[in-house]
Amino acid sequence: MGRVASKLDKGGPALALVGTGLDIAQGKGPGKAILSGGVGVGAGALLVASAPVSAPVLLVGAGAVGVGIVGSMVADKVWDDVVPEGAKKAIDGGLKAVGGGARHVWNKVF
Repeated sequence: MGRVASKLDKGGPALALVGTGLDIAQGKGPGKAILSGGVGVGAGALLVASAPVSAPVLLVGAGAVGVGIVGSMVADKVWDDVVPEGAKKAIDGGLKAVGGGARHVWNKVF
């Protein structure tokens, strides 16, 4: 599996970070966006890690993308239907404060 994983383990997390940033920029709360992206990457990585060595890379990659998308959709649904509103507000508020602090530091440095 090392051959397949070595090809697929680099792009997924980077794409998830970009996707999470885009979700937040388009109005999705940071808690929901991070949960969704993390679950998607984790589900895809789990599929890649469990694939047999003989599996074609393209097939494993496509499967990882599909599983990641479904995992992300399930995470969004859980966030909407299971997480209490007070917890959502507290999580999003904390993440927005961290993001604002990081932006402030970035602007001071650059």
